[in-house]
Amino acid sequence: MIEVICVTYGQNWSLKCLINSFKSQTSPDWFLRIIHDGECDQFNRLKEDLLKNDYLCDQVYLESTKERFNDFGHSLRRHGLLNPIKDSDFILITNGDNYYLPTLVESIQDSVASNPHAQFIFFDYIQKFDHKIHDIPKDRFFCINNQIQEGIIDMGSAVVSTKIARSTGFNHTSYNGDFLYFRDCLSNIPQENIHKIPQPLFVHI
Repeated sequence: MIEVICVTYGQNWSLKCLINSFKSQTSPDWFLRIIHDGECDQFNRLKEDLLKNDYLCDQVYLESTKERFNDFGHSLRRHGLLNPIKDSDFILITNGDNYYLPTLVESIQDSVASNPHAQFIFFDYIQKFDHKIHDIPKDRFFCINNQIQEGIIDMGSAVVSTKIARSTGFNHTSYNGDFLYFRDCLSNIPQENIHKIPQPLFVHI
């Protein structure tokens, strides 16, 4: 069972893409928690829209924190890890502007079947560059060969054993807090329990 913790603030169309990508999964073994940064007009409008258009269901939950943190979503991630709503085997922390391939959950399950001791599974992804970097033109999509390195691995490009994720917690609020979370988790995981799926499984939109 894959638990997906998605943090968001006032997103709408991209969040709907994310929800649809999970509703299209070839495996039913997932549930999605959307945690909004604070109870506010944006949250109320988002909740009304998602309810009206049937985006919420028994696998998709919407909640919010009482206050707004505005710290890159890190406090919301901490909240999600500390306050489980049901049991899971792996946790995927993501943002509301990611779109996952319909085979994501199935691919993770296949990875676990081939390596039953896997505790950290990561995969390649497709990134849109919204500004020119070196010789890479603006608004082009590129496949990223994911690596466990700062500046390369994306928050939404790995799942962590629920036991490890919860015991480690989300302990950083800086811009690179996502990498530091992975670093903390990996300090408790043997190398042989780290597995990579060598194919892109999500698009950062």
